[in-house]
Amino acid sequence: MKYYEVCAKCGHVGKGKYYPGKIYILAEDGKQAAEKARNFPRVKHDKKDAIISVKEISEQEYLLGKQAVNEDPFWSCTNKQQQNELCPDIAEKVFMESSYKTESIKRPKRHSLRKIYNYTDPLYEEYINYSGNIRMQEESI
Repeated sequence: MKYYEVCAKCGHVGKGKYYPGKIYILAEDGKQAAEKARNFPRVKHDKKDAIISVKEISEQEYLLGKQAVNEDPFWSCTNKQQQNELCPDIAEKVFMESSYKTESIKRPKRHSLRKIYNYTDPLYEEYINYSGNIRMQEESI
């Protein structure tokens, strides 16, 4: 077994943003280490590019890294409120996703027939008469 330091995109820091978190893993090879890191809590599981880098390290670096992860408040938070309270300096380390679209997709508005037919339209009178007849029929029922 070998020791690996995996840098992964971690979530819960805002829409379209990520925190590059370091995870220390014991695995057979780099591919297995990356796979284990992808299933780690707080890592963005649905992103193809969630793993930034995989680096083989020594046992001493592994142990020091594990200790640092245990002391880091980002990994011990259980909700967003704790994260805001315990990690005020995390904002400096948060980056925008390169694949995130900043422009929102706007759907066309659906208009009622009343807005389609205005008083300058020659069919406006027919529309008014038609809609009025329907209302009168509904009221008589």
